[in-house]
Amino acid sequence: MFSNQLPFFNRGSILKKEMLKNLRDYPRNLVDLYLADYSDGILAGSNLEIKGKEIIIKPGIIKHDQQLYLLTESKRLTYQPTNQERLIKIKFDVAEENGGFKEWNSELYLTAEEDIAADELELGRFKLREGANLRTDYNQFSDFSTEYNTVNIINVKYSSLGEATLHPDIINFFANKILTSDTDNQFDISFALQALQAKVVNRNLIKKYLMRKLELRQDSYTNLEIYNYLSRIIRQLSDYQIATPETKSDNKILID
Repeated sequence: MFSNQLPFFNRGSILKKEMLKNLRDYPRNLVDLYLADYSDGILAGSNLEIKGKEIIIKPGIIKHDQQLYLLTESKRLTYQPTNQERLIKIKFDVAEENGGFKEWNSELYLTAEEDIAADELELGRFKLREGANLRTDYNQFSDFSTEYNTVNIINVKYSSLGEATLHPDIINFFANKILTSDTDNQFDISFALQALQAKVVNRNLIKKYLMRKLELRQDSYTNLEIYNYLSRIIRQLSDYQIATPETKSDNKILID
């Protein structure tokens, strides 16, 4: 049956091992149950920032193989221009017992290996030219797929109910683009409003929107395919605005 138990730590009372066990297990059990249906991927934080010649990985939480990995302090990776694609990866180690603890650790590193192994997660990728500066700011939707000098986060997996979804920055940018346009399409507006209200947008919602909007037949797409479809919608919106400029009438009558 469903239940809850709260230990009392009163002055003069005997400290029982069951009380300590309850204190140890309750927060972990609560989190594990709450996140049981969430996929592997980034749960919170873990954002990237560029400072000089370093990539800073901000504190965050990642789920992998039903385990939570916490980064409580920012980590730094030094990068160099190579004109070749480099991936920012996390490699998850096998659990080890150490000093009365069972530990799940991981390693952050840069690599040219594009394949993502079962024990790895991508945080981003980039190609940097000699003399150029690496950036993580996106001024246009097309910036997310810029080939050189910009960190590409399209393939990053964010944890969500059911299956991993796209980076929130991509979906939020798309939603804001819709809402700042001149479109009166209620289907687009409804999706954009819902997307901005959610911290992370469920992958199934994105796919259903694309299938209805673009009349797609299949329902399985990679992150890159989803991004390309969202780009197509933005281009269609821009073409519509160019093709139908606002006109004003001055109500003048010309007499020959």
